[in-house]
This record gives sequence, structure tokens and C-alpha cells, in this order.
Amino acid sequence: MPKVLLIKAAARGGRDLMQGPPLGLMYLAAILRKAGHECRIVDLRLSRDVEGLAEKAIRGFSPDIVGISGFYNEANGVHMASALAKTIGGPGLPVMAGGPYATAYPEEVLADLNIDLAAVGEGERSIVPVVSALLANETEALAEIPGIAYRFEGRVVKTGPALLVDDLDALPHPAWDLVDISAHAGARRFCHLPHRRYMPLFTSRSCPWHCIYCHNVFGKKFRARSPESVAEEIEILVSRHGIEEIEIVDDIFNLDTARAEAVCDKITARGLRVRLSFPNGVRTDILTPRLLEKMKAAGTYMMGVAVETGSKRLQREIRKNLDLAKVLRNIALCRKMGIMTIGFFMMGFPGETVAEMEETIAFARRSKLNFATFSTVRPFKGTRLWDMAGGESAGLTPKHSTYLDRTGNISGVPDAVFRRLVRKAYLSFHATALSRIFLSGAFRHVSLAGPLSVFLSQVAPGFGAPGFLKGFKLLQGPRV
Repeated sequence: MPKVLLIKAAARGGRDLMQGPPLGLMYLAAILRKAGHECRIVDLRLSRDVEGLAEKAIRGFSPDIVGISGFYNEANGVHMASALAKTIGGPGLPVMAGGPYATAYPEEVLADLNIDLAAVGEGERSIVPVVSALLANETEALAEIPGIAYRFEGRVVKTGPALLVDDLDALPHPAWDLVDISAHAGARRFCHLPHRRYMPLFTSRSCPWHCIYCHNVFGKKFRARSPESVAEEIEILVSRHGIEEIEIVDDIFNLDTARAEAVCDKITARGLRVRLSFPNGVRTDILTPRLLEKMKAAGTYMMGVAVETGSKRLQREIRKNLDLAKVLRNIALCRKMGIMTIGFFMMGFPGETVAEMEETIAFARRSKLNFATFSTVRPFKGTRLWDMAGGESAGLTPKHSTYLDRTGNISGVPDAVFRRLVRKAYLSFHATALSRIFLSGAFRHVSLAGPLSVFLSQVAPGFGAPGFLKGFKLLQGPRV
């Protein structure tokens, strides 16, 4: 029985942005096991000794093939693990890479001779034939498999878009037994959510909008699971695995309002005592009061709100086209219903002006959001944003796509002014922290050390020897 080791890479030299159970790898493992392969998953993000854990896993399992998944901020971890695999397993051990990093940058991935193949996009329909071809060393067979890139005679060959899974109900349940649920329960979570036994879950894939910054891993064809399938999976997780919270990780859970309501109804009807969180995947301007009520009844306590910008012009420019007035109303309704909200904003789009950044700051401040983050825009290769920013001709390199890069301002606003505006955003929004976080009760739903550390990391330059008031002078506006 061929042995496949699936590795979730970790960022080296920087913090991980999310340490949730690797749902993509769990799906691939379930499919591979169904095809007769023995699988093991190792998540390097759960260890301080990343290299040590990788080496132990490779030596202990002696795999016949290794797959490594990572985001761009984990790229060095992908390459570290691939080098270890080749060193320990020998140069003939097949190594493949997948995830957003390999999808956006297959050429960079394959420039590393320790990696034999890059999976581009969704991988469930290609994983079995890819593994079979690599194990048999049949390069000719790879050419017939969509959604991959590999080296052939000194060049990178791409086989076109990946085949998408149309019937998501037909997928096997993820291989939950191959991950350490307790370890993830104690690790730092996305959105600074509390430590508890939780599991991510897809109820749908893809989003039909064309936001310019989107990775587009799942394509643009919206595909949804049946409400019965979703409720059944949640019941199994709760009853057999002791899961206390389900983290819905759809691209857009509420695209089909009737289906979203039915999912909530099925969960409620089964009497499942479980919390639901939506760190992403809810488009706020198409929410309805009826759906929010059903989400709350099903156990929803948290919702991420991806606003990106408070500028109407930029909403059109980035092709998100949110109705900002409806977003404000639905955020307020969430506050009234006791659903905690975390707003996500992006500052520094190509051509964005100081006035437009001020619009974003003003929007966040007048909203009823409980928490907010203001991220620097990061262009990923292969997106329209990358092209709008000028791509390689403008001097952009892959480092501009990583969250660890603090200098990637591509707006045209002077860097010093841009940094002051970001600090102002955090100070302005959190000036009302008493009502947003404490009087609203939102503090009960997060690990407060997380938001506090983000806040201080952004405003620290204003908290030097002259004292606390120096930081708040930023509220008077940037010096242009």
C-alpha cells in the first residue's frame, strides 16, 4: 500500500496568521485512502521546532510520496520541508506542492528542484492520478491531468485549469482522525477566537464576484452542498469527535439565501448544541433579517465582515461593489442580535487617495463593528490587482504578496503618510472600544490578547517617551 505524507507548511521567521485544522489536506487524505493509499498528515504550525517535526514525520513514516501545502507567507516552510524530504527520502522521492502559494506562483515553486510538481487550484479530482503518475514515474501521464504544473526538459509545463468538483455531497468526509483536534483547540485562531474544540467546514465553494485581489482557487462557479449533508457532517463532528464549534469557511455562504436558511433550519431541527462562526464567506449587503435570525438560532455567535474600503469609487474599482449603506444596517442588526462582528478593511489600493483612506476610517468608526483590522493591500500574482499595480514591470516581486512585508505600499501615497493613516485607523476605531468591545459583551467571544497585540503593533510608533497623547495626535489627520 503506497504511503502518502501530507504536510501543512509553517511560516519560518514569522508568525502564522491562522492555525486551523488543514481542511484541504483532510479532504485529499480521505480521497487517497479511499483509493487504497495509506496517509498521514503533519501540521508544522503546531510546533516551535518546525524542522524537527518535519524530519521526525518523514523519517518515522518513510513515505513513498510527499505533498506540501502552504500560503505565500509559508513559502520558506514549503521549501524547507521539500528539501528535508529529498534529503531523507532520497532524490527519487516524489514531492508535490499545493495550496494558494503553488496556485499563484507555480514557476517560483518549481524553480526549487526539490519539488517535482505544483497543484494549481482545486485538487480533489486530480490527486489520485497525480500520485499514481508520480509513483510510476510516468511523465507522459501528467500531461493529461488538468490543474498541475511540472518540469519537463528544462521548462515548466502547465496543464490548464483544474477540474472542479461539481457534486460536493459526493466528497467523502474529511479525514478528521489524521489531525490533532486538541492541539488545534489550544493554538492561536483566526480572528482571535477562543480556545475550544472546533473544526472548519465547507458548505459551498466559490464566489461569482470578481474582486481584483481574489486568489480564485475554487473558480467562479458557485457549488453548494445540500443542507442535509451539512447537518449530517456537523452531527458527526459533535457526537463522535466532541466538536464544540464549527467554523464555516465558505467563499460566500449566503449567495443562495434559501439554501443558507435551510442549512440553519437543519442544524436547529437536529438540536445540535454547537457554536457557529463565520470568519469569512458572508456577503453582508445581501444578508436578510430572516437569515440572520436563523443563523443566530442555529448557534452563530461571530461573523467576519469583509468591507475592504469605505470609498464608493474604490468599491467599483475593486469590483466588490458592496452596498455600503446595507452593510452598515446589517452590522447594526448583528450587534442588536448579539452576533459579534469583525470588520476587515484594506488600505493602499493602486491609485487610492488620502481622502479615500479617510473614507474607510470614517466608515469603520461610524459602524457598529465590535473589532476591525486594517491591512495593507497585498497583490498576488495571477490576480487583476497584480496587473493593476504594474506587476513585474513596476518592480513587484512575490515578497509584496506576503503579510510579513510591512513596506509594500502600492497606493502612490507617500509611505510615511500611509503609515500614519493606518495607525490613525486603529486609534480612531478603538477610541470607542468601551462600547464596541466591553459594553456590547463582545469581549466574551475572543481571546483579547490577540486584538490587543495587533492594535499595539500598529500604533506603537505613537506610544514612545512623549506619552500616550502623542499617538492620539494622529486623529487630527496626516501631514500631507
